[in-house]
Formats: sequence, structure tokens, C-alpha cells
Amino acid sequence: MHVKSESQGKLLQRCVLLSHTLVDGSHHYDWMLEREGSMREGEGTLVTFRVQVMVHESGAFDAERIEDHRREYLRYEGEISRGRGRVARVAQGVCAIRIETEPVFVVDCVFEGATTGDAVMRYTGELMGDMWIFTVNRILNQA
Repeated sequence: MHVKSESQGKLLQRCVLLSHTLVDGSHHYDWMLEREGSMREGEGTLVTFRVQVMVHESGAFDAERIEDHRREYLRYEGEISRGRGRVARVAQGVCAIRIETEPVFVVDCVFEGATTGDAVMRYTGELMGDMWIFTVNRILNQA
């Protein structure tokens, strides 16, 4: 279990939303979030959710938690090895994971160029069976 105080930390970790097109032409997004303490190159992994919507433009959405990905995906675009398709960056920004437990996941994000401006958006997910149900709320900007 990983829980942080609500008042802890600015948004210093990175996040990215990748459009992932599979070889059969089907499509989804991979929402990847960097954990605190994994800032050095070659270390740490990204918490990753498979989603069907652009999270930075959604008020609520379902997500499937998939295996953590390597930090290289924060910058990578192009073909994925072993015929797993292609990824392209749709959005990027900064984040801070506030709560990471089995039934609850809370992360604050600011996406560059989003329609929400520089507002901090809080994504609160609850595990319901095999899927995470996320709600999105604007919170006060962090100084």
C-alpha cells in the first residue's frame, strides 16, 4: 500500500497519454504515471492504465490496470517491438500520485495545453471488479 498526505509534494513526476494502435487496427490509450522516487534514468516504472478516452478531456471514465511500463515510454513514440503496434503521444504533463492502494487510486495531474489550462485535475479511481472507475475533479492550483 502506498499512501501520501494530501499536503505532500508538488506535481514533480511526469505523465503521458499515448494513443496505441494495434496491428489489427484496433485502438486504445495508455495512461502512464511516474511514481515519486523514480526520477533517475533507468530506474522505476510507470503505473499504467488502458483507457478508451482521452483522460485529460473526460469527466469520468473506466480504466483497466495493466502491467507497469518502463520509463522510456514517457518520451517514446513509434513502433513497439514484437508486433504489438504503434504508440503516439497525445498528451503529457506533470502529476503526483496521492494514494495507490488496491481499492483506491488518486493522482493529481496537469496536462500541457489542456482545455482546463493549468488547473490541477484530481483523478480518483475505485476498483470495481476488474475495472477502475475514475471520476475527475478540478482542485486548487498548487503553488
